[in-house]
Amino acid sequence: MPPALLYRCADASALNFQTTTDLRQLDGLVGQQRALGAPQLGASLNKPGFNLFVTGFAGSRMQKTVESLLKSFRWDRPRPDDWVYANNFEDSRKPVAMRLPPGRATELRSTIEEAIDDLKVALPALFESEDYQARRTATEKKFQSKQSDAKRPHRQA
Repeated sequence: MPPALLYRCADASALNFQTTTDLRQLDGLVGQQRALGAPQLGASLNKPGFNLFVTGFAGSRMQKTVESLLKSFRWDRPRPDDWVYANNFEDSRKPVAMRLPPGRATELRSTIEEAIDDLKVALPALFESEDYQARRTATEKKFQSKQSDAKRPHRQA
């Protein structure tokens, strides 16, 4: 195909806006009717092994579009349980799967984030407390004393 057929010049004077910021935000994906129907089809398949996988370019608002589509569907079945995968401290290659009631995974995430924020403040304060510093100093003195004793030459009887 010749390059001339691959390029189409638009007449900027025919456009009724100065910049794209003058335009209102469009809902959904323009010209992607099949793509818009796919999430509903995928989500309606209520059989093991069927999953919904969506991908798109960064900045394409694909995730928000699919989320709003899924929220707009009329569902004739109960909302599925949430699944959370947590670290397995005994074997980090095998995460622990936890089934939660619908909507509770978001609540769990928020609770964990709050706990982390609290610990970021509480732990440094704990290590700066007078009680901790006194116990640390006592422990250091005990080990220094043991180290000094170990370095002294032993007398043979």
